[in-house]
Amino acid sequence: MRLPRLAPARERILTMQEVEALAERLGPDGDLVLTMAFLGLRWGELAGLQVRDRVTVPGQGLRLQRTVLADSHDGSLYQETLKGRRARTVPLPARIVPIVAKWAEGKEPGAWLFSAPRGGPLSEANWRRSVGWTAAKKATGHTTLRPHDLRHTAASVWLGVGADPKVVQRVLGHATASMTMDLYGHLIDQNLWDAAKRLGGTTGGTKRDREQQESPRRRSARGMTCDDERSRLSESNRRPIHYE
Repeated sequence: MRLPRLAPARERILTMQEVEALAERLGPDGDLVLTMAFLGLRWGELAGLQVRDRVTVPGQGLRLQRTVLADSHDGSLYQETLKGRRARTVPLPARIVPIVAKWAEGKEPGAWLFSAPRGGPLSEANWRRSVGWTAAKKATGHTTLRPHDLRHTAASVWLGVGADPKVVQRVLGHATASMTMDLYGHLIDQNLWDAAKRLGGTTGGTKRDREQQESPRRRSARGMTCDDERSRLSESNRRPIHYE
C-alpha cells in the first residue's frame, strides 16, 4: 500500500531573510541557494541545467528538461529525463535573473549552467562538503536543513504572494494541483483570512473595514435623507429658463 505524502515540517521552511543569510555565508555558491529557494528546483534539476536552457519568451525563464542523478553504488553522475518525463519552464523572479546571467556568461550553449569547479555537472555530496554546508546551516539555526528543503521554502514564497495553486504546481513540477495543495495547503491559511477581509461584509468583515474601503462619494450618497434625494432630483429635472 502506498502511503500518503507528508507535508514538510515547518522548521524546514526558511524565511527569505534566513535564505539570504544562508546564501551570504556560502559566498559565490550562495547563488545556488537563492536559485533553489526561489524556483523550487530539485538538486538534480539544478545540476542538469545547461546554458541553452535559458528562455526569454514570453519572459525570462529556464526550461527544465533533464536531471543529473548520482548512482547509489559508486556515486557516479548520470543524466536522466525529468521525474514523470514532464519537461517544464519556470519563470525567473527579478532576484534570480542576474544570477543566471552571471553563471552563463562566456559559456557555450551546451555547457552546464552551474558547473563543478573542474567542469562537468555538480555533485550534491561534493558541493555540500566544499562549501561547508553543515556549518552554514547550523549558523542559521536549521541543523537538519537539506538543499532539497529549499524547495519547500519556494512553495511557501510563491503561495505567500498569492500565486494560484495551479501556478505553483507548474513551478514545482507536481503531477496535479491537488498534490501541491496536499503538501503545502497549510501554508495558505493566512491567505484565506486576507481574502475574507477583502470581500468585506459578505464574509463577516467589520463595519469599520467596509467604511474604510468605501469611497467618499459613496459615503456621502449613503448619508442622504429621502428629502435630500427628492430635492436633488427636483433640481436636476428643473427646466431651463429658455425652455418655456
